[in-house]
Amino acid sequence: MVDLAPQLMYMCVPSKNTSTFLTSSAVNTSQFPFLPGDTAVYLNGSFVAKTHMKNVSPGERFSCSLGIDTALRVDYKPARKYHEQIGLINKSSSTIHEQVIVIKNSRADSVLITIKEQIPRSTDEKIKIKLVSPAAVQNGEATNGADEAQLPKEGACMKASILEWTVAVPGGESKELHVKWALEHPSNEKVEMIDHGSPVVHKKECRDQTLEKVVVYNDRAELKRKVQLELQPGINDLHIELTGEFLVVLLLGISDEGRVMVIHVQ
Repeated sequence: MVDLAPQLMYMCVPSKNTSTFLTSSAVNTSQFPFLPGDTAVYLNGSFVAKTHMKNVSPGERFSCSLGIDTALRVDYKPARKYHEQIGLINKSSSTIHEQVIVIKNSRADSVLITIKEQIPRSTDEKIKIKLVSPAAVQNGEATNGADEAQLPKEGACMKASILEWTVAVPGGESKELHVKWALEHPSNEKVEMIDHGSPVVHKKECRDQTLEKVVVYNDRAELKRKVQLELQPGINDLHIELTGEFLVVLLLGISDEGRVMVIHVQ
């Protein structure tokens, strides 16, 4: 038995799912490696999920998903827009987009939660997009070291076109966040916003896929099959049919760098 001191991390992508997801992060402080294999996850004595644990060396940090925390509620308000004309000779049109996000913590203790919000980016030099609020560090320069990069700290940073804003919400209280960004373009040109973050739906039946592993228990047997899919940057909605009656639905976020973030499992 190894006792660890985990740190809990709360994350929400409210534009896609207002649920708050809880992840535990800990360092293997023992002198022994944790061997890879299937793992059952329990939270406060209750079964949460089954997952596959990678090899963890002594001193290495690892994380584990603990599902949805219903004690934290996030309200994603309708966006507001403000228009104005700027410039006397070369007239430009400026639009301020404001997104209000309200976080309510019904826990007794304070929590640190990270809100992720996509900020549009322009592919035309005549169109400028600037983050007005909050003041954010570019490319996550606020973190130092691999271990620290996995742990949230209060503040905001931009990673590619994703704003990651971490705030502390005291127990029993609410906090209101205002995300503002400005779009500036020549007034005689029309700008069309394209949402590349809309879910890309993948549907796959894996009944006929190659069987890789069978584990037999006293009351059940588990079959492991490999499913190959081409995921795209943005949100990927996976519908994997295992049998005629059992369906697994996963919502994955794929960053431009190829990082995978599990948003929802059903």
